[in-house]
Amino acid sequence: RKGRNQFIKFAGRELEYDPKFRLFLFTKLSNPHYKPEMQAQCTLINFTATEKGLEDQLLVRVVQAERPDKEAERQQLQGDLNGFKLQLTDLEDDLLQKLSNAPEDILSDGKLIESLEATKGEAEKINKAVASSEEVMQDISKIRDSYRPVAAEASMLYFMLTRMCTVNHMYQYSLESFVQFFNKAIREAPGGGSPAATAAVPECADSGEGANGAAAEGSGTSGNEMSVVDRVSGLRDTLRFTIFQFVSRGLFE
Repeated sequence: RKGRNQFIKFAGRELEYDPKFRLFLFTKLSNPHYKPEMQAQCTLINFTATEKGLEDQLLVRVVQAERPDKEAERQQLQGDLNGFKLQLTDLEDDLLQKLSNAPEDILSDGKLIESLEATKGEAEKINKAVASSEEVMQDISKIRDSYRPVAAEASMLYFMLTRMCTVNHMYQYSLESFVQFFNKAIREAPGGGSPAATAAVPECADSGEGANGAAAEGSGTSGNEMSVVDRVSGLRDTLRFTIFQFVSRGLFE
């Protein structure tokens, strides 16, 4: 950094650097390996679907349907935390810049001392806000984790379906269609606690006892009276039955 400008060394020359500059590189390699010095300067993003990653995405959908207030609060807090971190980074950069341009006798510069005190006070306020937000995030995470079994089972079911192509190559299931049936299971699960979920599951012949039977028993219970444990159990049962219907109608005889 020279004054307010930033420079980088490239091919033995110093070039002025724009903080807004971004470079995106794509590769078809499933597991690329780069030199440590390159990895230290890059952020590697793997877009391959994993069971854990899909579980987290489906968990967001479940919580949005069951507790939209908590999910909205979590996203708001997450945005606030990211903003706080950016503010701290800006304060640190501003502090380093002022110190680098300070005279030899720092104490003789009254404005610099006042600026350092103001920066310290602002940093303390931000740290307190971060600590408070993290406490609320922990409470919300406990609520979200109560619905995690639904997302975990859905993720497991999807990756089971992707392996059905080993039986017959015609058995191909897209993630988009699976998510649609996942949303359908949430809507039709018994004891829905929000407008996004209804308290009835369509009747089905033969295999109606099991998931469908459990759904019918809970259909008369309101979301406020039904415990989270019962609601999660109903969601899992309805999910299994919905995916069973989705898969069985496409199986070859």
